[in-house]
Amino acid sequence: MANQQANKIVESDAKDATTLMYLGRRMQKQKQWWLANTEFTEHDLDLISSMADLFLPMNASNSMMLDRKRQHVRHFLSNSNIQIDGADSTVTYSELRDLVKKIRASAAFPKALAIPN
Repeated sequence: MANQQANKIVESDAKDATTLMYLGRRMQKQKQWWLANTEFTEHDLDLISSMADLFLPMNASNSMMLDRKRQHVRHFLSNSNIQIDGADSTVTYSELRDLVKKIRASAAFPKALAIPN
């Protein structure tokens, strides 16, 4: 179920996968900054982190656990022109905000990952 929801979210905008990885990788180390300086709530950041993990694990130790969740994403990306290697391109704040709104609107996704509201 989480895989289907993640796929629906990323398929709606080709840049979403890059946006997720960008925020997911940086947010973990700077979570307090994001909470203090943006409109994002801790719940929003947890959702983004969970989504980002579907694309790129935060560390190698959890990669095997995430492989099954990420399988559909690899399939989707291999059949598209999205480039995810070295995804360090600039992502604007408005793109992050729009993506958070999109994920917030997908109530089924946090439920599928058992993330509390």
